[in-house]
Amino acid sequence: MHYFCLLFQGNGSTHRGEIRQSGGGVGRNIADALGKLEAKPFLVSAIGKDQTGNYLLHDTLKHIDTRGVVRHDSCRTACYSAILDHNGECYFGVGDMNINDAITPELVENFLEQLHQSSLVVIDGNIPVPTIDYVLRVCRDAQIPVWFEPTDTRKAGKVFQSRYWTTLSFVSPNLNELQVMSQASGLFYSLNQFDSSEEDRIISEASFLARNLVEHIGAAIITLGRLGILVVREGEADEPMLTSRRNIPHTKSSVFVRHYQVPFNISEREIINVSGAGDCLAAGMIEAMLRGLPETECVSAGFSSASWALKSSSAVPLQIPVSDRPLRAEYTHIYS
Repeated sequence: MHYFCLLFQGNGSTHRGEIRQSGGGVGRNIADALGKLEAKPFLVSAIGKDQTGNYLLHDTLKHIDTRGVVRHDSCRTACYSAILDHNGECYFGVGDMNINDAITPELVENFLEQLHQSSLVVIDGNIPVPTIDYVLRVCRDAQIPVWFEPTDTRKAGKVFQSRYWTTLSFVSPNLNELQVMSQASGLFYSLNQFDSSEEDRIISEASFLARNLVEHIGAAIITLGRLGILVVREGEADEPMLTSRRNIPHTKSSVFVRHYQVPFNISEREIINVSGAGDCLAAGMIEAMLRGLPETECVSAGFSSASWALKSSSAVPLQIPVSDRPLRAEYTHIYS
């Protein structure tokens, strides 16, 4: 992934800026962060036999098991160029990601042994729909929980093209992605736009859409930037997040919505890049979930990992100390 940090006008002229390269991609980022959190992830993906592929494999993923990463002669390694402003926010991105089509059901089938040994499987919106469908079917049959990371609004609805989307255990969209997912699932159509100052309306919209989605899946973690996150699921805040798959349908009275505010204060000067914060938050929560921790501690762990990412020029910081859990996330009940 390349980052171009600049302010510009689209008139064809050249502008001064800073160009940085780092490992990227949602699945890679989460695997990278999980490895640094000592969770021992197994990554299944595809890269090219090119300089970028060498960089990703040998410079950014040396600490995790990459036996599931195949290399192709005829495809370029996926590359994404993000245009960031001086606050680290992304204006837009350009992606060259055709190689993601090589992440096929047949590729995943080669690593069924590792999949069946997993406590949790994470998939993102970059992989093809047939592969999403295959992974969800295998995990349903093996009773393995699946976490779906939507990636962006253009890909957030892909999972609902699978016959098995109701077997999802966790989804982690932002509000825009949640709106797309609600529409793609056929549950609700909502593309309301909110000003950043309309905090109550943002939280209300996210709570409503997520609660209705969780009538059909396991749980939703809605990321709201500076407003924190919503955790929407069955179960109390002091109960483990990673539990055995439910066997009965949800009822509205059993779904809880809890709003966790950001438990740290980082000034704009300290924020270098926001692009990997969501992936690191997910990794922090997942690592804590795998240790059987309750929801409040999982959220605290996620926030801690995200805080490190915000101050890093790369999507995933060079280190995420496992023992660094000073943050204590507090929640407010939105609905129960």
